[in-house]
Amino acid sequence: MNLPRARILLFAIIIGICTDLSAQSYYIVSDSIEYQDIENSTSITNNSTWDDLEYSIPIPFDFKFFGETANELHFDPWGFGAEILVETENSEHPGLICVLSSDIADRGYDEIKGTSSSGGLSNVSYKIEGNFGDQILKIEWSNVGFLAEHLRYNTMQDSIHFQLWIYEADHSIEMRYGSNSIKQQNAAFDGLGGPSIGIFPQINLDSSICIEDGYNLAGNWASPQLKQSPDYIEYHISPSIAENRLLRFQTSEPASIDPQKQLIHFRIYPNPATDKIYVRYNPALFNVYRLELMNYQGRLVAESEEPSEINILNISSGIYFLQVHTEMGIITKRIVVQ
Repeated sequence: MNLPRARILLFAIIIGICTDLSAQSYYIVSDSIEYQDIENSTSITNNSTWDDLEYSIPIPFDFKFFGETANELHFDPWGFGAEILVETENSEHPGLICVLSSDIADRGYDEIKGTSSSGGLSNVSYKIEGNFGDQILKIEWSNVGFLAEHLRYNTMQDSIHFQLWIYEADHSIEMRYGSNSIKQQNAAFDGLGGPSIGIFPQINLDSSICIEDGYNLAGNWASPQLKQSPDYIEYHISPSIAENRLLRFQTSEPASIDPQKQLIHFRIYPNPATDKIYVRYNPALFNVYRLELMNYQGRLVAESEEPSEINILNISSGIYFLQVHTEMGIITKRIVVQ
């Protein structure tokens, strides 16, 4: 067991932010998905207990990482299980794909049993799918726990499921997050306020400092911001990890979508309204995460985290604008309150 090292110092939602680093530009895309387990994959952990994995997965196709040809993904004890090193042909130092900056471990692990013992509860596996020219290397972490919870509380109750996909066709890097149960967020994320998620062209493992600027995410999961930094843990995304969520670093610019054109897919009633406004939509197409009612001056007068209704009982009569916050942007509807 290694104790935590000293860390030095958007239908789909589409959010496009261009970055120009080395010979390759990246954009960030966030999308809601139906998370599915990877079937018939090759296990790395083989039903054994583990902490700080060490394993190499060859990349069997041409894959460019910040313009450099990458030939291997490597689990190294430095990376705590979900900070994956990218071995490239011409770089002195490896690149870094930070899927989840947490010290993860098998939920069956303890100091007495140690690692490589039978009774593992958290499988890590990989699979290569697709045909030549369109292959995907997929890695899956299933039901993994957090070592800090075990060290602090002697429990392994928190858990998470997530995946990493890398694409031959367009050299995209995709993180997929499934179900989770994380009650001890401070322990899970080393007190940093949330996980770091990002990609970095080179990192010095001795100093844990990136040789070149990379990019990680900040803000919320529905509309993350891409931040440039030489420190892979400088920025953090919300600690409440969104379930059934995809984050993709892609090398082509996402198509733009006008959110307002999607109003035809929503039923917003009654209008005029007196006590409540209801919003009906197909949750398979949209993910609504907040409703806001604004007056003519643009001031917020009511809001609701319940995506299907908003209470306006105490709102004065007049003309207002209901803003429906979705993963693809904000849809606005003029509302009369009586």
